[in-house]
Amino acid sequence: MVKKIVLNDKGTRLYRQGKLTIYKDGLKDDGGAEPGEEVFITDSRGRVVGGGFYDGYGPVGVRILYTGDIQDINDAIEDNIVRAYERRKTYPFKSKRIVYADADYLPGLIIDLYNKIAVIQTSSIGMDIRIDIIKKTLLRHGIAKYIYLKNIQKSRLDIGLDIYSEWLTHEKKPETIIDEGKARFIVNVESGQKTGFYLDHRINRLELPTIERAKKVIDLYSYTGGFGIQYLLNGAREAVFVEEDDEAIETLYRNLNINNVINNASVVHGKVEQFIEEENEADIVIIDPPALAPMKKSLKPAIKKYRAILTEILTNFRHRTLFISSCSYHIDRNTLLRDIIDYTMKRCDKKYWILGGVRGSSPDHMVRKPDKELDYLKAYLIRLDYPM
Repeated sequence: MVKKIVLNDKGTRLYRQGKLTIYKDGLKDDGGAEPGEEVFITDSRGRVVGGGFYDGYGPVGVRILYTGDIQDINDAIEDNIVRAYERRKTYPFKSKRIVYADADYLPGLIIDLYNKIAVIQTSSIGMDIRIDIIKKTLLRHGIAKYIYLKNIQKSRLDIGLDIYSEWLTHEKKPETIIDEGKARFIVNVESGQKTGFYLDHRINRLELPTIERAKKVIDLYSYTGGFGIQYLLNGAREAVFVEEDDEAIETLYRNLNINNVINNASVVHGKVEQFIEEENEADIVIIDPPALAPMKKSLKPAIKKYRAILTEILTNFRHRTLFISSCSYHIDRNTLLRDIIDYTMKRCDKKYWILGGVRGSSPDHMVRKPDKELDYLKAYLIRLDYPM
């Protein structure tokens, strides 16, 4: 018999606001459920909420997968995956995020698709023990042919879950080439960062060369070359890529070759902090560091580091435009603009304009209004007040 979880007033309020992940302090009664166990949920007044599974790892209490009368949880997972995939059918890329956790009524689950390779990441014991139904759904509906489970996120360790990765299909295909506008990029789902590539910045990579032309580009924290290669394929004469990860550098060179732009590229294999201490010049500088504030307690050090990076660039580089990005949820849009960009510009006595407002994730990373934590990516295109 499916156990019942009762939300308290706080949990009921959060559910009414649309939240699907309810923390333990939002539960009145956990019904004696074990971590990952299927549960039926009611609010504090006994009204039916829906169903999902009890989490129990870390601060999360329950994850809601459907609303209304009781359903089979495996059917709910399959239906939600198919619906999520259908929502993104009009997004004109074969490679995309097809499941985005709470946004798709699948809290604790992310699935990225690279051609016919699906990469799964889970952040909940409830999804961990239901990997088989997730795999079968992707195969049954022809969504993927190869499936890789890549649970290597540090956040899993933080809540007591193991980190591991494995192929869920007999056939393995670690590498593929994806299309992005004029560009082609090699993606290795096993060795690549995140699920293999940074799909969230796709529209920003495609858009920037069309609205801010450049002869020379400096692509900091370049990973496998996404921003710089897009510029080289759209009129730039030169791009400098700065990256310290060995595997990323190897793939970057391969990407430069398959896009026939190797002769217009310079690759700096080293730390950005060392590179920006030297004088340089470019039309546009791309600043897209890794998450500097993965936790709330790291916010102040992250702001300090951003300010230091930006100060060095403003001091040592002669340039016209900056693209400044943050993928840290705890650095919100106002913090990036007010406490980092504006603060540093004033300290360096620079005037600037914002071109086009705040930018965010690509449309396949769709979010619902309640899912603020999923709206993590923000960026500003900044024009300085002096010409090259």
